[in-house]
Order: sequence, then C-alpha cells, then structure tokens
Amino acid sequence: MPNSFITVTEPLPCHVNDVFLLLYVSLPEDPTGEYVADWIDKNYHLRGAVERGIILSSLDGSKYNFRTQFNISGYVIDGQIDLSTNYLSNGSLYVVVPAWGRVDLMEDIHGNLGSSITGQFSRGDDINGSFTLWLNQRQLMFEYSFDVKFIGKHGTKMTLLTLPQLPSSPSLEITPVAPTDLSFVRHKNEYKLFDKFLEDHLDETTKNIVIASYLPNVGAVAPSSTYTFNVSFLTSMEMEGAIDTVDLNIKGTLYVLIPFWGRVKAASFSGNLKDGINQKVDSLIAKGTFSLKLSGRDLRIHEELDSKLAGYGMDEAKLFTLPCTNTFSTRPVKRQLTRFFPAMP
Repeated sequence: MPNSFITVTEPLPCHVNDVFLLLYVSLPEDPTGEYVADWIDKNYHLRGAVERGIILSSLDGSKYNFRTQFNISGYVIDGQIDLSTNYLSNGSLYVVVPAWGRVDLMEDIHGNLGSSITGQFSRGDDINGSFTLWLNQRQLMFEYSFDVKFIGKHGTKMTLLTLPQLPSSPSLEITPVAPTDLSFVRHKNEYKLFDKFLEDHLDETTKNIVIASYLPNVGAVAPSSTYTFNVSFLTSMEMEGAIDTVDLNIKGTLYVLIPFWGRVKAASFSGNLKDGINQKVDSLIAKGTFSLKLSGRDLRIHEELDSKLAGYGMDEAKLFTLPCTNTFSTRPVKRQLTRFFPAMP
C-alpha cells in the first residue's frame, strides 16, 4: 500500500494548545465500504478463538517483509526475515493510539529466530513490557506481557504468522546460535508532547481517548451550546459528533477502526438524548445495533455489533461526561491534521 497523505483543518479544542498528528490513511472514495471489506478479506487472519489481526506481507527473493497487528488494542510488530537463515532484522514494535498515531515501544529488533529473541522496553511507570519471538517450524511465535498506561495490561502466547516456504533449493545448514537479548529504555523527555496529550484527553477509568470542547462563539453575547466530541472506545470503535447541551439534540457518526487503514464509517445518527438514540448498523464492515443514553451527565453506549474484523460483541460503556458549564475559547484557533501510514518495510 503506497504512502498516502491528506491534510485538513478544523477548530482546535479550546483547552488544547499543542498541535497533534493524527495517523490515518487516505484512500480512494469508498462510500459503500466495498473496497475496505475486500481488503480485510485478503489480509485478515484468525489466530485462535480470540486473537484476530491483519497481516501485510511481501516476499522478495528470500527476504520476507511483514507487518502485523497482533492485539485489537492496536499493537503492531514489523520487520524483515531472511528465510534462508531465519534472521530477523529491521524489526519494530509500536502501538497506534487513536487521535494521536504511532507510539514506538521498541526499535531495531534483530536476531536469529532459530533460537529466540527476547526484548524488554521501559519508560518509568507508564510504559513497560517484555516479549519473546521464536520459530516453531514455519510458525513465528510471540509471547508478550505489556503494561502500557493508555491501554492497560495485556499478555498471551500466540502465533503471529506462518512463514512462506522458499522454492526448492539446496539445503542450508544453519549453525546453532545463542538467544538474542535486547533492551530499550526511552527517556521521559521524548514523550513530553504525548504526555500532555494523555493528560488532556485520556480517561484513566475507561481508557477512552476523548477530544471535546464547545465551539467558539466569536462576537456573541451568549456562549455556544454546541459541544463537539471525538471519542475512541472499546478498543476498535470511534464516534464523533456534536451535542446541543441546552436541548440535548445530538448528531454524529460511528466508525470502526481498521488496523493500517484508519477509520471506516459504520453508521450516522441523530436524535435527542432525552428520548435516547437507537440506531441500526448495516454496512459491509459491521452489522447490528447501538443505543445512546444519558446517565446523569455521562453519555453511555450499548452496542451489539458483528464487526468484520473484531467479530461479534455486546458491550455497554461510558463514552464521556458532559461538562457542567460551557467554558470555551473565543480565539479562532486552527489545527492541521496530517493522516499518514507508512508503506511496507
């Protein structure tokens, strides 16, 4: 998939003063979702009863390039494996954070998979983890234990992918090698901007990323009652829209987050939160229903969806809390959103 860029402008939430990069991919218009649905069919892999993921790969002689999302929370590992020697090089481990983009956990992962590659990464109390990579015949195995502030604790053992077989060639004798141990420690200053982003937008209790503010009402006597929001929730969903905090009318769009692709529209909705919102979802990406209601000042969602990527799920979750007052900025600030995903290694 080629490098793609799209640049747009939109009002900056009044309580945010920094410029943030949002990582998404720009692709041809796909109003029915047929293009992305076909792309998922070609690259989707089921790893047992629970683990599902997207695998992108290419073969250049004996060099096997891969990029795979291995946890629905957005963890990704990529690199290049020489199939003639089982050597992994140019590997990287990162997580894609909604409304922010890529956060590197470990770089320059390398070593011989005929033995094992063990890695550890750390940045104080916020980002810690360890993993081991090894080959079981042609299966690339991965065992990990991560504790990342904006996601939580995750860990399991799984098959990342199955390596292709090279065309028949003279057998190559591989000398046994010692395991490779890697460690990666990041300095706290490298994350200053990202820390500010989490401080402003991460709900610690739900792990939702929420960007919300009243629209500026420049020159008006009364403050605006239009509260705009963008919230990622339940690891693979995103919703954006606007609520009138006086009459509680709401209008918005529900998206499914697709690894390496970006967000894909599942349904649009509108109505009044006094009555509650009940919406059917019938797209090529997801099918089912969801409802929105207020519990005090908390906006909550109940969804029962069968997603093409995540499978069937029924959940109820808090999205965000509406403000008591509409504190807002009258300064017309703009931000630039650059949505980008890199090409395959």
